[in-house]
Amino acid sequence: MAQPNLTIALSQINPLMGDVVGNVLKIREEYYEVDGRWVDLAVFPELCLTGSPLEGLAEDGDLPGVVEEGLQVLRAATRGRRAALLVGAPQRDGDRFFSAALVFENGEVSGCFRKRGLPGDGAVETVLDSTRNPMKPRVTRIFEFFDK
Repeated sequence: MAQPNLTIALSQINPLMGDVVGNVLKIREEYYEVDGRWVDLAVFPELCLTGSPLEGLAEDGDLPGVVEEGLQVLRAATRGRRAALLVGAPQRDGDRFFSAALVFENGEVSGCFRKRGLPGDGAVETVLDSTRNPMKPRVTRIFEFFDK
């Protein structure tokens, strides 16, 4: 028996470092666009909610609250939609931030994965080098995976 298709949209946005509200709006707009294409999962980059690197932002005491509000907006955006949403955002645990991938489906959190076992002793567990990943214009590609 053939397995059902799984359609995944890989969405590359151009997040601005520290602009959580603006980044949430970009993510939500792109998510709505790909959801209308009968996508099963919309995948966004690591730390796309805050932009990267997190250095400096980690010292902002308001960051956890602003990130949580942004995640609630994105979680709500999936309510009644076909596509699940996987988004990268920092998560705080005590005085450390972790790069996390969160999955939202139909208005609920269905999964969360934190990067771990990475080198680094600082307050930021995962720091991305933006010089190795220059900003690119938004590109969305849709791939279908199925059993042949």
